[in-house]
Amino acid sequence: MKIPKILVVAQDIHPRRGSEAGKAYLFVNSISNKYKVKVFTELRNKDAIEKDKISKNIEVDYVNLDGVIEKIVRKYKLYNIRNRLFISKVEDILKQGNAISDYDLIHVLTPSGIHCYNELYKLGIPVLIGPIGGALSIPNEILADMDFKVRLKERIRMFIYYSIMKWPKWKKYFENAELILVGTDYLKKYMPERSRKRCMVFFDTAVDTNEFKDAHRGDRKYVTFVGRLEPQKGCKLVIDAFIRVAKAYKDQKFIIIGGGSLQNYIMKKINRSGMRNQITMTGNIPRKSVKKYLTETKIYCLPSLREPGGVSVLEAMACECPVIVSDYGGLKYSVNDKCGIKITIGKYNDMLNAIEKSIRYLLENPNIAKKMGEYGRGNVKNNFSKKQLMLRMDKIYNTIIEQNMVCRTPLR
Repeated sequence: MKIPKILVVAQDIHPRRGSEAGKAYLFVNSISNKYKVKVFTELRNKDAIEKDKISKNIEVDYVNLDGVIEKIVRKYKLYNIRNRLFISKVEDILKQGNAISDYDLIHVLTPSGIHCYNELYKLGIPVLIGPIGGALSIPNEILADMDFKVRLKERIRMFIYYSIMKWPKWKKYFENAELILVGTDYLKKYMPERSRKRCMVFFDTAVDTNEFKDAHRGDRKYVTFVGRLEPQKGCKLVIDAFIRVAKAYKDQKFIIIGGGSLQNYIMKKINRSGMRNQITMTGNIPRKSVKKYLTETKIYCLPSLREPGGVSVLEAMACECPVIVSDYGGLKYSVNDKCGIKITIGKYNDMLNAIEKSIRYLLENPNIAKKMGEYGRGNVKNNFSKKQLMLRMDKIYNTIIEQNMVCRTPLR
């Protein structure tokens, strides 16, 4: 029996990065158990991919974006332009090749932002898009309490999204897809009207539950935050809540893992509070060190203000940590009341009070916290594990490839 061949376009894919690059790597390795996979990605990912144990069913074609223009685009973080340069080279390679007809499906995987588009559908191979994210904005209730620069950046970001969505090529990209996977239900309203009937909600965030697991439940000592230290991650709320609780619980240890533009701001807050003995910052650390800290965590806290997925929350739950998260975006979908506490998005002080109250509650009720952690791991294994991801993706591939779900001429 012929093994189906999938051509995956993944500009960002990396075995040791978080966010969409790490998810894409997990994704590709999962589907390679049943399908032959060819991946197009950037040359800068080559060393990391080749050092990892990549499946023999995966062939990788590296696209060089190290020219003068590409370096300038990367330096100034013009990600949309960089994506267009990448896609343009992929399109040229595929148009020149003779083996494109060998593929049963083109899967455009990353970047996962809703603003990205291409014309690969013109090659005559069915195109699967996503799971896509993006277009999630910081809610106005909390945005109004944030710094002017943050508010301005958020407004510009959303303006760019809405502008791109008016481009004819962007619309045709989605209108010619066989299927569009959207990370959460809210994204459907942003799709071109003619393509909404081909949208399917597919929460793509998943973890390897054999990699992330409880190592020593009896030695839990930290209240932990893991994430980029950026305004949208809610880390200002986290440090303010940690300082409040630390003053009341002198023996409790807190740890903030990650780096970003607010790293110095948070360090200064800790120093001014006199809580350096209780609150630790690690900066960016290796993935294996993050896993170690999660197995030593008694409460995990990520009140993110704009989180389409939230892989770090699933990793924490897989390690049997009770979680405190915002009731918004992907976290609204992946966390329920049995495995954590969800904080309603609102005014800054209201959220801060709720986070502090939640940490205190779990510290004072360790048996409830333990049960939440145990349930959380079960939730991840049953719904958000690598195995479950593969089962869901396999069903989608079979629908498109074997049953020929949609067969039509591209709308050029």
